[in-house]
Amino acid sequence: MAQVSSQAELRTALEALDSFIQVTADFSISAQINIQYAVTIESYAGGSPAVLTKDNSYSSYMFRITDGGSLTVRNIILDGNGAAHPQADEANRSLIYVTGGTLKLLSGSILRNNNSYLEGGGVYVNSNSSYYNAFLMTDDARITGCASRTKGGGIMIASGNQGDSYSIAGAAFIGGNTASDGGGVYVRSYAQGTGGTLTIAEQVQITDNTASGTGGGLNFSGYRNGGSAAATLTLTGSAAVSLNKAVNGAGVYFYSANDGDRFTLSGNAAVTQNTASQNGGGCYMTAQGAGVQFIMTSASLTDNTAGTGGGLYLLTDSGGSVSVTQGLISGNHAAGGASGTGGGMWIRNQSPDAGLLTSFTNITMSRNEAEAHGGGMALYAGGSPFSFEVAGGTVSENQSAKDGGGLLLSNSGNGSLTLRQTALTGNTAGGSGGGMYHAVTSGDSSSSLTMTEASIENNTAGAEGGGLRLTSGSGILSAVLTDCTVSSNTARGNSGGGIWNGGSNASLTLDGSTSVTDNSTEEGNGGGIYFNSEEGSMLLTGSVKITNNHADAAQSDFGSHGGGICLVPGRLTIQDSTEIALNSARLYGGAVSAAEDSQVTVEGGTIHDNTSSEYGGGIWIHGGSAVTLSGGSLNNNKAPYGGGIYNDSYLYAEGLRNISDGVYIENRTAVVRLNAPLAADSVIQLENSGYLSPNTDGTPIVVGEATDGYPLLSQTDAKAFQKPVRGFDGWEIRRSSDRTQILLAPSDYRIQYENLLGAANPNPGSYNSTSPDIHLLPPGSLPGSRFTGWYDAPDGGNSVTVIPHGSTGDRILYARWEAAGEDHTVTFKGGGSCCSRACGIPAPLTVRAGQSTLLPDAVPTRRGYCFCFWNTSPSGQGGSYLPGELLPPLSTDLCLYAIWKKRRFCCPCPPPLTASSFAARKLDAVSGSPLSGAWFALSQNGSVLLNSISDSLGRITFSGLRPGSYELSETMAPSGYKPDTAVHQVTVSEEGTVTVDGQPADGFPLYNTPSAEAHLTFTKADTSTGQPLEGAGYTLSNGISALSDLDGTVDLGMLAPGTYTLTETKAPDGYILDSTVHTVNVTNDGHITVNGNDLTQFRPENTRMRSPKPVINTVMEGDAIVTGTGVPGAAVTVTFPDGSEAAAAVDAGGQWFIIVPSSASLLANQTVNARQTVPGMYPSDTVSVLVLSRV
Repeated sequence: MAQVSSQAELRTALEALDSFIQVTADFSISAQINIQYAVTIESYAGGSPAVLTKDNSYSSYMFRITDGGSLTVRNIILDGNGAAHPQADEANRSLIYVTGGTLKLLSGSILRNNNSYLEGGGVYVNSNSSYYNAFLMTDDARITGCASRTKGGGIMIASGNQGDSYSIAGAAFIGGNTASDGGGVYVRSYAQGTGGTLTIAEQVQITDNTASGTGGGLNFSGYRNGGSAAATLTLTGSAAVSLNKAVNGAGVYFYSANDGDRFTLSGNAAVTQNTASQNGGGCYMTAQGAGVQFIMTSASLTDNTAGTGGGLYLLTDSGGSVSVTQGLISGNHAAGGASGTGGGMWIRNQSPDAGLLTSFTNITMSRNEAEAHGGGMALYAGGSPFSFEVAGGTVSENQSAKDGGGLLLSNSGNGSLTLRQTALTGNTAGGSGGGMYHAVTSGDSSSSLTMTEASIENNTAGAEGGGLRLTSGSGILSAVLTDCTVSSNTARGNSGGGIWNGGSNASLTLDGSTSVTDNSTEEGNGGGIYFNSEEGSMLLTGSVKITNNHADAAQSDFGSHGGGICLVPGRLTIQDSTEIALNSARLYGGAVSAAEDSQVTVEGGTIHDNTSSEYGGGIWIHGGSAVTLSGGSLNNNKAPYGGGIYNDSYLYAEGLRNISDGVYIENRTAVVRLNAPLAADSVIQLENSGYLSPNTDGTPIVVGEATDGYPLLSQTDAKAFQKPVRGFDGWEIRRSSDRTQILLAPSDYRIQYENLLGAANPNPGSYNSTSPDIHLLPPGSLPGSRFTGWYDAPDGGNSVTVIPHGSTGDRILYARWEAAGEDHTVTFKGGGSCCSRACGIPAPLTVRAGQSTLLPDAVPTRRGYCFCFWNTSPSGQGGSYLPGELLPPLSTDLCLYAIWKKRRFCCPCPPPLTASSFAARKLDAVSGSPLSGAWFALSQNGSVLLNSISDSLGRITFSGLRPGSYELSETMAPSGYKPDTAVHQVTVSEEGTVTVDGQPADGFPLYNTPSAEAHLTFTKADTSTGQPLEGAGYTLSNGISALSDLDGTVDLGMLAPGTYTLTETKAPDGYILDSTVHTVNVTNDGHITVNGNDLTQFRPENTRMRSPKPVINTVMEGDAIVTGTGVPGAAVTVTFPDGSEAAAAVDAGGQWFIIVPSSASLLANQTVNARQTVPGMYPSDTVSVLVLSRV
């Protein structure tokens, strides 16, 4: 061993070939020291590290290792005296130059503060054709503050022999160094056939180095011209590459040109907090002419920043592979604005044929951010085949300003994508594809996407596809999701809250237990799924659930279609136990919106409890689309128009169909077409529409139609169709005569005429609700009888003179007769034999027995005489009558004589007096308009003398009245009006003046008040939940009854003004009868109040019954089974002393038993509790028994 304290002593010791040299004092080096044998140089034991400094006069290498020499440095500081040797000095060289030898930097060794004009600021290892090179840096060795104008600010290794070896391990530190490339370390093979291997392990730190070009921390490559041995770079253990800076590859720059070139990150190795101004903040990998391999196992890429590829930037023209297992890729940022793509990873394959294989196992890719596309990852597979596989792990809380918040994947070649047990959660895209964006970008390529047990949750897209955005472009894409969860995703500005699937040939299959739930689109279509593919198809099979999705947040120019699914266009098949429920849309299709020639086939599953605020609560069919219902069920969906289905295109049905929530048919094309028979008990409830509206002509409306495959319809088919609940009173559903159509047509009602007694009947035998008013004519004459009118009952009843338009129901009308008695004759004579020259004597008048009649109003004339009156006696001493006067009923024939006076006795002869007349007017009490059809009778002393009917001007005319008092009363009110029950007093004065109730009779107003009917309908609800109840029965005091339907609606029809009582006569199953008697008042203007409040506030409720308590049989300690009795079909739940519960059903015999859980050993004096729940009732109160001792 030699101890030295100067350069001269050091040279002497080396010349003596001492293998161990201790430096006892600091000194400067002013000339190169050559190492050509194996030697260790270290500071004197126990002292501070000796500092060997480049002399101010010397710029070149301090040590040169050659000819197989080996230098081990321990506890020595080599200082390059950078202040005295500025970087521009062309003579500046590395501190240590190795060319054909070995360098070991061990504990306490520090290389610092050196500037090199050429390669290697601290160490330069250069290949030697005769000797292998070896480099080891370990323990706490440090290279810091060194700089190279070219490559390797800390270390430059130029490999030239396959046997060269390099390793950096221990707690080695390479920091604060700078270079053009490889700020910390630069490694490259410069010899054909030589690859090179560098392992950086344990606690090595490569930190805070800077490259003005590539590789801020580390720049590594094999032989760059290709055709050489593979080169491998490994970072393992707890090695860290951090806080480095470069233009490209701030942490690591890896150049691949040979098959097998590989970069491995393993152990707990970390590449973190590095910054590249362009690409590859953490790592930059490029491959020229050969595939690249990147392997990452249990390592991390975190908090790195670059313009593109914040964590990893990988560009290859020759394919390659990427494998990440249990890797952490987090907090990376692609900050390049419009080119800021791939926050966590950016991968592109430019090879037209060499494939790219990528696999990720149990990864965590989180909180990465891209200012353009691909927050977590952007992968561009190019035109060659590729595979992408993720098995386990999470892609979460990543962000992109444009597409692909979590993942952005594209290929123009054939690709296979598989995600198993992977979570895409909480990712955000400013554009489309919050969780994942996948696109096939060539029409000649295809891609398959398989997702199994994956969860896509709480992702957000500013445009399309909150969870997934999948497109085939002009190529082919087949996506299959099995046992996956797509939940709580949002598409804000466009369509596909959960999934957006489109392109010319994009197919989507959901199977197993896959659920698409709680997703929404705020302005677009398809809250759960948006599907847009002319050649593709969508299949829902297995136990798939599409539930509680929404397209109803805000109305837009194009959105609010398809709460669950929107097809524009597409082909959808629904099978097995698929459930589409509780979805909602603002405009069209609560469950499914089908437009632009879409095709929907429902073979199984259920579509229920979906809502639309406008059209099609269940399904909206539009724009030439077709829906075929061959299986499954559709119920309890709601919308103002088309609760179950709104159809303006094509709807096909067969089998057992229950669409009680309504089918809206917009036009003739949209009628229901039957492909096969409908099963018994099918229900197709039709809704009112512009097409489905009653017409005054009574023209039948087609609602169903046969097809080529099923040309003749059955009565069972017709029975399934239910007419709209309003507006079609008097219409019915029936088959057309040729059995090819189902029609909604006016019902034909029969009019049966009784008690004609052989008289001819001129009236029609039938009518329908569209027939005009039928004014009944009297039957033909019947000898000895006089017809008195048509009545609606054999005795008593009401007189019927007209069957008004809009009436319904079969009718029986009874003719009533009275004995005709003997007709009487009134004969008129001019007065005695002297009156033969009288003119204008009326012809004899026949008067029917019991009837009054008007005398002819013509006045006879006789030369030289004035006519005075008619008299029953020739002497004029009998009863007198004037022309036109009312003649009371006669009991015998009557002869009336003209009474004359000579003109000389009555000159001038007064004009003959005439009988009085008047015309009152019938008017609407509200509008003042004249009313026709009011019947009035004029009576005197209790006998009806004359009848009159108001004409079109409302005039009621009576004439032939003699002075006296009469009574005027209305006997029939005009249709739609309340009868006027007043009796008016008519007075005819001796002067012939007529008054009614003291007022002038002509024009006297007689009023009728409109009888405005009102519609009594209300909703029956559950007291606790407010949900509508079916099966509640109500009866009005006028006898009308109704049951509440599926929506809880009780419809008691139209009521005339008046007061009624309303009582519940039947409670819904499982509910307590409401005994309240309600008072219903209908005002003349059609307003309804119930119990004094507006009808809109009336929502009667029922309280659910509580189930009866079960019976528990005796329980003994140690029993293995607890038994008892209950209501058949009920569920009994037993709570054991340890708090555990078990349940069982009560069998048809009323018995139940439950096996005691192993955790609940029964001991004496413990308590066993039970409660019973009968379907439709509340659970019972708890019943308890004490466990008995067996002793």
